[in-house]
Amino acid sequence: MMEMRRQTAGFDREQSRRNAGCIHKDLAALHLDNVCISRKPGQEGMDICTGRYKAAISFHDDIIELYIEERLTGALVYYLHFETYDYEESMNNLRSFFDVLLERKPVPGTECTAAEGMRILICCTSGITSSMYAQILQEKLEPAGVQVDARSYMMLEPADDQYDLILLAPQIRYALPDLQAQYGSDKVHMISAMDFATGSWSGLPLVS
Repeated sequence: MMEMRRQTAGFDREQSRRNAGCIHKDLAALHLDNVCISRKPGQEGMDICTGRYKAAISFHDDIIELYIEERLTGALVYYLHFETYDYEESMNNLRSFFDVLLERKPVPGTECTAAEGMRILICCTSGITSSMYAQILQEKLEPAGVQVDARSYMMLEPADDQYDLILLAPQIRYALPDLQAQYGSDKVHMISAMDFATGSWSGLPLVS
């Protein structure tokens, strides 16, 4: 599921790697009651088990990959990956992961409505995970005649202004200011890490 890296001028890869190192150090000291944690060699990450879930945090240079699945059924309930260029945003993503894993917060609901005939575009780095999310959203909103498409944000064109909403995956939060400047802040919005990772849409501006 891993996507290609973004190619952005001026991106500080070394700072992103330092952030990844700090996050790995923070996680190395993690202890949770009644939770089994098995750390992988070096800086590769950790496997985590609770009574209900098994999960993993994996480091790929300065990319962190998170997943949680049901132990009984094997159903995937959380998947997210992101670059660590922004330390605080990376920590927010990890908090959403632990909120689900430790059942501190319920997984958001999947009920939503949208204006009939609305056109929605979901964007991520390469279009892979956004296509998966778009399919979930399309199945839910198709009865209202809603069209949901997906592609890499690097493939956006001026003609994409025809979409009613352009929704960005959490791993490309850095693109939000530029895309809002190009298409309008009323049209371009972020998908929260919790919604995107769990296939939910509780925080999306779909009602009109």
